[in-house]
Amino acid sequence: MKPLLPYLFILFACLSCSEQSPATEVQAPPGPTAAEQAKQAELRKENERISVLQRGQAEDVSYQAEMLGKLSAEGLKSIKAGQQAVYFTDPSVNRYFLDCLKARAGEWKKFHGQQLKEQATSARRERADNAAYEARLAREGQQERASYAQIIRNDFLDNSLDIKVSTSGPHASQLTLTYPLFSAVWTRRLETGGGLAGHTTSEWQEKGFTKVTLTDGYDYSASFNL
Repeated sequence: MKPLLPYLFILFACLSCSEQSPATEVQAPPGPTAAEQAKQAELRKENERISVLQRGQAEDVSYQAEMLGKLSAEGLKSIKAGQQAVYFTDPSVNRYFLDCLKARAGEWKKFHGQQLKEQATSARRERADNAAYEARLAREGQQERASYAQIIRNDFLDNSLDIKVSTSGPHASQLTLTYPLFSAVWTRRLETGGGLAGHTTSEWQEKGFTKVTLTDGYDYSASFNL
């Protein structure tokens, strides 16, 4: 028979360790704070509001017709084949809308034709509007340059320079200065950034002039393309 003393010693040691090292309790993770719960509730409410709005738009037959008409032939084919396209962020609303488009696929030709006609009409209207806008700007620019010509004529006279000023060309975009004493010296002054009574080629360019001509009215003439 084996002696019991060693076994009793081991048992006593184990009991002592268990008394000295109590089991660590596992704590549950903390739940969301009141502020976090309120934010989550607000987010759910906003998502519900958006879903209601999207559902209303998805059920709008005129919107269905518009989107159906904007589809290309390949796009219609993919929808009829069940391929996914995203029109709405709410998945259930998006599925419903795709089902509506699929159900109305037979009307595609009519709506697509209407869309093409509306696009062509819109493009013509836009071109006409742009042309009218550019024509208005041209008229206003022409009037402004004609007025400006009189202003610099007066400035020249105030500086004892009897320089005559005239405009010509498309939309009065060409400026002609006539003065009997004009020569290469005056031309060089303008070429190097100098001016006439404070007016320079940079200023004339800003006013919309594309060409400036200096002439003595006889045999001297020099032009600048701005």
